[in-house]
Amino acid sequence: MNLRKIREIKNEALKIIKPTKREIEKQKEIINRLKQSIEKIAIKNGYKFLFVEEEGSTGIKQTQLRGASDIDIFVALSPNDYKDILKLPKKEMRDKLHKEFEIIVEEWFKPAAINAGCTNIKITYAEHPYLSAKISGFDVDILAGFWLELQELLKRGPITAVDRTPHHSRFVHKNLSKEQRDEVRLLKAFLKACYTYGDMCAIGRSGFTGFSVELLIYFYKTFERVLLNLKNLPKTPIDFFGRKAEELRKHPKFGKDFLIIVDPTDPNRNAAASIDKRAYLYANHVAQKFLTNPSKEYFIKKPIKPLSLVEERKYKNQLLIIEFKNTKNLHYAILRDKLYRLASRLSFLLEKEETGEERFGKTIHEVYFEDPIYALGFYFPKREIEPYFLRKGPPVDMIDHVKKFLQKHPNAFVKNGFYWAKIKRKYTKPKDLILDYLFGKDLLSQTNLENIKILSISESGTTPIGRKLAAIIVKMLLQIIYPEFL
Repeated sequence: MNLRKIREIKNEALKIIKPTKREIEKQKEIINRLKQSIEKIAIKNGYKFLFVEEEGSTGIKQTQLRGASDIDIFVALSPNDYKDILKLPKKEMRDKLHKEFEIIVEEWFKPAAINAGCTNIKITYAEHPYLSAKISGFDVDILAGFWLELQELLKRGPITAVDRTPHHSRFVHKNLSKEQRDEVRLLKAFLKACYTYGDMCAIGRSGFTGFSVELLIYFYKTFERVLLNLKNLPKTPIDFFGRKAEELRKHPKFGKDFLIIVDPTDPNRNAAASIDKRAYLYANHVAQKFLTNPSKEYFIKKPIKPLSLVEERKYKNQLLIIEFKNTKNLHYAILRDKLYRLASRLSFLLEKEETGEERFGKTIHEVYFEDPIYALGFYFPKREIEPYFLRKGPPVDMIDHVKKFLQKHPNAFVKNGFYWAKIKRKYTKPKDLILDYLFGKDLLSQTNLENIKILSISESGTTPIGRKLAAIIVKMLLQIIYPEFL
């Protein structure tokens, strides 16, 4: 590895990806306007809060890339002001908090956003309601959570999913130097360029998160050291509490996770839990290529090019792309997760017969979307299979089992000490199975997807989204799963 060349490339890349002084000033200007408006409405209408703080990369972390457009504002509430609700049984408490947050968003955050000059204001629902809006080219989220002292958070855990957020921001703000924040920017840009960053990434349900990237730089110090150690990350969990890998792998909450990067603010939380294995594998694949032949091109995100006609012909009958339209304005994460569940069900059916014998081999599935268009794609190692398969039965000396097997399969025969039956397949082509289960067996309804509209089912996609997905499967996923088929 040529460290000198990598340092030169990093400096070149930073000139491209690092935000300008004017950008940062504009972000701070908008943030201050929003904070002042939130505080003004609170004082006017008597809403209680502890502080209003800017979170995320454009907030106190300052790890944003050039062109960053996300602004996250956290309004810290005191648990003491909601103690009657917090004493309730868990489900009742959640329902009550949900209603409280709806009121906060509607009667406090919405007027504050209007006064600040926001547009496209709407209530968005995750674990609890929050406000989404746009202002001067920025996407703004204003959300409420509870301020819990770190020791209390460690002892009792969070009340809402966002209660850890200010602690994460403060950890990064306190522990990363100015130079290390640039290393974070390099790693973020690298992961974005290979489509393995964030929960809207092209490979896997979710890619590397901003906080996981910041922790990797905190632990390994530099961008290149992260890449050098990336290949060993599944076997070498990162823990800031001094525990050994064997102990972490036995942890009841995250011991079975593929990657483990323990949250430094909570020893019982894995900050890497959401990183999809495929996103990691592809990021590592690209990392090893960079280390072999470094170039600043690895930091520049390029559009996904559709398959060429030659490539389409090569993979004919091995790809199937199903395209949908989000007609009900469902949150992208909800629809994405439902499509992954549908994909998993179909992949299971494509890989094995109902009796366990192999069908079309290890199937690759992937979801890609640019809301409101979503695409679900499959790759099958086998284009078509024989109309019959052999089902293995019991050993010849297991008389009772043999009788039952022969009742079902009277034409069974003996081979190598076992009974075998020749079974006619229902499906010899993958597409036939998928169509039958989508429509004939109503798998859409079973996976709560009956309200979305199917636009097309094709071999290489009919919309730009579907065509991109075909390219993602062939040019990215095959690299790490079936390189021999490229």
